[in-house]
Amino acid sequence: MGWQRHMHRPGASAPQGAVQTRAGAAACTDSDRRAPRRVRAAAAPRRGGRLAAHADLFDHFRMDRAEPCAIRALPALSDSQVDALAGLLVDCVEGGASVSFMDPLPRARAAGFWREVGAAVARGERVLLVAEDGSGIVGTVQVILRQPDNQPHRADVAKMLVHRRARRRGLGAALMRAAEAAAGAAGKTLLVLDTASDTAERLYRRLGWECCGVIPDYALLPRGGYCDTTVLYRRLGAMPGATPAGDPLQTARDIPT
Repeated sequence: MGWQRHMHRPGASAPQGAVQTRAGAAACTDSDRRAPRRVRAAAAPRRGGRLAAHADLFDHFRMDRAEPCAIRALPALSDSQVDALAGLLVDCVEGGASVSFMDPLPRARAAGFWREVGAAVARGERVLLVAEDGSGIVGTVQVILRQPDNQPHRADVAKMLVHRRARRRGLGAALMRAAEAAAGAAGKTLLVLDTASDTAERLYRRLGWECCGVIPDYALLPRGGYCDTTVLYRRLGAMPGATPAGDPLQTARDIPT
């Protein structure tokens, strides 16, 4: 892949049909940018379909916090969900997350981004998972299924965001496990992500992700200044009943919600 040439080794009730988990947590894929390595000055649920047998995968994300939180896949985005996700994205950017946007991030621009994501979900190109508590959506992560023709076995994990009020309670890990389960159920065996956060990297390593390198000065922080990003990958074992990777877009349309 193109980035390989530039890397160097680094020295209260839940929605019906959703799975109960704890509310939670901290580190985020390309989101929690509060501790970058280098910064320098710069200028209705449906159960049918091929993946219905994997609905029980989300049982692995149960937790025991006082405030319940449910993680589920959204097959489409309503206006209210777009607005909630826009608020989540604005909160993360205001908190210093380097997630493709600068601060201040207009709410309308954030909403436009999520409408584009919703269109990709409807086309079966990605899976959008959200975490909800009694007040609404507090976390999200995406699994990008659509890849070049010679990489049908691979997916990217992106935009793992957790609202600042819901961090440090285990939700980041729960979202990542849900993303891995969704990718495996779609027939994917290799996942790739990048992060500029030391906290996030520690989480991913605990979950079994491997670091393959650091790209210096990869992006700008929301208020300016370059930050590095670390690229990580994870191999997934064959999951019982998983669909072969030959038709990932079709399987995405059938993921349990």
